[in-house]
Amino acid sequence: MKKFLLVLVATLFTIGVNAQSSETEFKFDDYKQQYSKLEISFGGEYNKSNWQLKKGDQYIYLTQDDLDKATIEIEKAFNKAVEWDKVADENNVDKLNKKMDFSFRTTGGMLNDSGFEGVGPHDAEFKFERFEMSGKTYSYMSCNVWQSGDYGVRSANCAVVGVNVRDESQVQAFNKFLTFLKNSKTLVLEKIAKEKEKTKVFN
Repeated sequence: MKKFLLVLVATLFTIGVNAQSSETEFKFDDYKQQYSKLEISFGGEYNKSNWQLKKGDQYIYLTQDDLDKATIEIEKAFNKAVEWDKVADENNVDKLNKKMDFSFRTTGGMLNDSGFEGVGPHDAEFKFERFEMSGKTYSYMSCNVWQSGDYGVRSANCAVVGVNVRDESQVQAFNKFLTFLKNSKTLVLEKIAKEKEKTKVFN
């Protein structure tokens, strides 16, 4: 069975306030069984005003504006995948592999497979894949970012999003993920406000 890791894009958030780290986690297995954990955080000692995505040995960062743009593109791609799946059903199409005309640009990142190496901005690519396996039909929308180190020493693919639009449990998880993306700025602002209140109390 072919599965993709559902992951979230990280972001740099340009607010001059030192917020403590907050973290949420989604657990999915990708089809190669390489990773099973996604860590999303904001703030903390090394990223005082940043969002950060950590997946395996890769890190991706985006400004809040870039995250908002990515959220729009991810939702559009998902909706298009649902549409294509329906059209494929109506036309008895069993196999389809198409690049999707959606994209966003990351702010940067880091590779840490054998020592930290900085990663500059890269474009995300979306793809729709439909296939049959063991008598069952799968329709995947996936988003990937191929990251290359600034010194050209290493590169790796980061599966940002992967969801089988025919699998209700994956769709539910994706919707939870999308809601988190849409509310990311509000969540950070709420956390900053709470930290300010704590500071007032102790002062």
